[in-house]
Amino acid sequence: FHGTLVGMLSYRDLLHHVPELITAADTRQASHKHAAEIMTPRVISATPTTEIREIARVMLEERIHAVPILDQSRRLVGIVATQDLLRGSATHGPLELWT
Repeated sequence: FHGTLVGMLSYRDLLHHVPELITAADTRQASHKHAAEIMTPRVISATPTTEIREIARVMLEERIHAVPILDQSRRLVGIVATQDLLRGSATHGPLELWT
């Protein structure tokens, strides 16, 4: 995959597969899945020049908690998470956050 983003693995993906991943106290009986088997291949992403307000709007509409930031070669250069938006709002106020 040469460093390009191929999917996202969220806590929802993991929780959906908990029964398969933890099937018994004996870990030998638990499923040994790989990330590629449970990740979401359809990834909503943004670029470094995407406005924060647009990223927040998409996160709300799509009910996602993180958006990867990709360069022109679709290489990961960062991630904007819900916590980042809350931290920015709490420490910088809405005017600086949305500019």
